[in-house]
Amino acid sequence: MPIKVQGGKEYKLVAERLVAFHEDYDHCHICTDVKHIDGEAIVMKAYIKRTEDNQILATGHAMAHQNADNPIDKLLEKAETTAVG
Repeated sequence: MPIKVQGGKEYKLVAERLVAFHEDYDHCHICTDVKHIDGEAIVMKAYIKRTEDNQILATGHAMAHQNADNPIDKLLEKAETTAVG
């Protein structure tokens, strides 16, 4: 269920967008890779591939830094979700 964000616009959660993606693009899949990781930050790459030939159709990147709001054990999840979403 979409949530309201600043300005009253509706925002769909990444999980909801993934369901819609798989319904609309059943001939594609999403992959993720860790591009950099250390004790303070992680960089993730997400990409959409066409299943029949593995051609990359789109990419996304995200970086997450460790801080009080992002403990080290949550960085991978945050960066991957952001890269995909």
